[in-house]
Amino acid sequence: MLIAAALTGCAPKAATVAMPEGTPPDWPTIQARWNARANSIKALHGHGIFETRWTDKQDHAHVDQGDLDLWYLHPDQLATRISKFGDTYAVTGMNRELNWVYLEGGSSVFYYGDLDTHNVLSIYSIPVDPWLYRGILGLAPLMTQQPPTISWDGDAGAWLIVLHGLKVHQPSRLWLRPGAMYPDRMEYTGTVPDRRIMIQHDHRRTRVIELPGEPVGNWPTFSNAMAIELYSGADLESRSLVVFDRLSCDVEDEPVDRVFDMEVMIEGLAPDRIEFLGGEAP
Repeated sequence: MLIAAALTGCAPKAATVAMPEGTPPDWPTIQARWNARANSIKALHGHGIFETRWTDKQDHAHVDQGDLDLWYLHPDQLATRISKFGDTYAVTGMNRELNWVYLEGGSSVFYYGDLDTHNVLSIYSIPVDPWLYRGILGLAPLMTQQPPTISWDGDAGAWLIVLHGLKVHQPSRLWLRPGAMYPDRMEYTGTVPDRRIMIQHDHRRTRVIELPGEPVGNWPTFSNAMAIELYSGADLESRSLVVFDRLSCDVEDEPVDRVFDMEVMIEGLAPDRIEFLGGEAP
């Protein structure tokens, strides 16, 4: 039911929409609103469902689904785990020095790299970069060095915001529906040639996150259902769906002392192989 709802909410518009009257949205206001929401979350635990569909090099279609756990500590520590019936199948993580990905398969492999390489983005055909996840979830501030270009996209029925002077792991384009508080569609071009990632948040499925010690009016709202599409040129390589049934700032009983420690994760996961992806090995 959750996955079906996410698919319905992310369906593209069929008709071209006329540009609304008035002036385009004000970028400094959009940026300030987004960044205030991102910076309000000091810790987060999410639980939900992850589903992914992809086609391999032999043109065979695959689908997989599992339980998703996510942990985040502001500003730059994020980890995820995908499991089935209690068994771990995929892990991503990053701390202030390294990022890593663990994948089960014929043999289990633990990939890692330093924060300057970002090579984990290109593993197989599924986006697995924890830096990317931080932006997708709205937990990373939007940082631009130049004013964006804003125009009306009639096919999307939204304002198209093209960002310039980008920093690493910032979206290249955003779409903002008229009257919406936040963009709910994003495009990432990353550092891999001819590859891009499209993110679509379901604006009808949201969660208000309680901030301890803050009045209810200050509690932020985040989308809890999103689609992640990975393209190579014009070809769709994979489509992943994420639906959270729980998002909470209460991490007191969560394993945040372990999920951001790479050595602890390697010891616990006991991979068949460890592979360094570039940069300067620790």
